[in-house]
Amino acid sequence: MTVPMRNAALGLALLCGACGGAPNEATSNPGVEISGTAGAPPEQAAFCEVVGETVTPSQCRAFEEAWATLKQGVGAISKPERMRRGETATVALVLGRGSQPGGTGEDRLRDLLGREPDETFKTRVGRRMAAQLSGDGFKIEPAGLVTKDLFLGEGQIWEWKVTALKGPRHALRLSAYAVIPSADGLKENLLRTVQLAIPVELTWQQRLEDATESLSVLEKLLLGLAALVTAGAALRGALKKFRPVATKEA
Repeated sequence: MTVPMRNAALGLALLCGACGGAPNEATSNPGVEISGTAGAPPEQAAFCEVVGETVTPSQCRAFEEAWATLKQGVGAISKPERMRRGETATVALVLGRGSQPGGTGEDRLRDLLGREPDETFKTRVGRRMAAQLSGDGFKIEPAGLVTKDLFLGEGQIWEWKVTALKGPRHALRLSAYAVIPSADGLKENLLRTVQLAIPVELTWQQRLEDATESLSVLEKLLLGLAALVTAGAALRGALKKFRPVATKEA
């Protein structure tokens, strides 16, 4: 066999050997699609001003878009300024849309409230709103979030019964949220639109009673301590009286 023929036969053998070698990964897994590029890195969570929490950028953008859909509205609250311990009073929140034909939003809120509000404010509102009253030193009914449809009428009113309890501090916190459904409708997100601190003081008579009660408790503790000291001194005296006298041996 001449040299050119041997070289051609060797090349054909090497080519056939490659054809019979191990198949590549793509053909060995025909049901799996292999991407030619690396997957996108996970999003880094960051603070989102709209919700005041740390979320991913895509979540924050969704919240910002939801916030942009909210309308200008008005709110008003009615609250007690002073209470006695054990007394029950009503705290009320009214939310409504902004100025509409036939009067301002605040006029209608005043009608819903049934009295002159203690405080009015402007806020963002959505179709569905939720509100919650929490605090220290109070029993609050109902507890938790209460959701209402704001666009069914001229506004909505939330009312809570609060009872002052015994405690060193009495304060109420009122929060309202726009209820925003997720894109798939499977969950609801809350965008806080209202956050108010409502200080409620006890009457000066109640504070005086609390101070007197505290002194009375301290007085009882001091009297008990004095009685304990007296009893201890009496016990030591009795032990000395009955102590046996030592005798000298003859």
